[in-house]
Amino acid sequence: MVWDDQGSRGLVQEEERILEGHAEKAAEHVTRFLMMSVDKRLPADKIAHFRRDLGLPLDFRTSWVHNYPQHFRVVKSEDDQEYLELVSWNPAWAITELEKKVLGVTDPIPKTPGMLLLPFPLKFPSNYKKVYRYGGKIEHFQKRSYLSPYADARGLKAGSLEFDKRAVAVMHELLSFTIEKKLFTDHLTHFRWEFVMPQKLIRLLLKHFGIFYVSERGKRFSVFLTEAYEGSELLEKNPFVLWK
Repeated sequence: MVWDDQGSRGLVQEEERILEGHAEKAAEHVTRFLMMSVDKRLPADKIAHFRRDLGLPLDFRTSWVHNYPQHFRVVKSEDDQEYLELVSWNPAWAITELEKKVLGVTDPIPKTPGMLLLPFPLKFPSNYKKVYRYGGKIEHFQKRSYLSPYADARGLKAGSLEFDKRAVAVMHELLSFTIEKKLFTDHLTHFRWEFVMPQKLIRLLLKHFGIFYVSERGKRFSVFLTEAYEGSELLEKNPFVLWK
């Protein structure tokens, strides 16, 4: 019993150490969530759905959110609902993870988000690759320019090619922030309006399965960023993954 207590205490301390080491990056990701949203604020309870995915602590809503007043603050609506609201726009964070990777950017410089022309990394099952490349549909999609997830998207027409490709870019960015590069799709659907994404989000994800992989387990669907995996193996393991 003594060994169990000591072992449990050690696990808790290790988790606390990892959370503390990840805190600044988590604060950046939450801030960038807000920067991508239409009104630069999001319901706190919706963000809480992503607590584990983003590596946020248990006291996320009660304490942690107040540790970064330079980035965001808690406000209440007229119906007493809590929102996390952006305090300061950081132009150095308005660059996507894809831009950093493709352009080899390690120290992002401030920029004004606009149109992007960067293809998304693709990874197909071997038996699908030739079939879905036929007709040039994927190449055509990859060559289209699209609006940055950090640019104002309210002028885009729902259902248009521009709307859909920008939604793909948003999904790519959100998944890039997560610990295991995956999310439950039912959590994502809560953000359709805030992130200007289509009503039938799963259909969009399935359509672009070279970029995303959708898996069903029980009655829930998860979406994975295919470039982050080799088969079922996560290529770059966050300390949280190794701790598990």
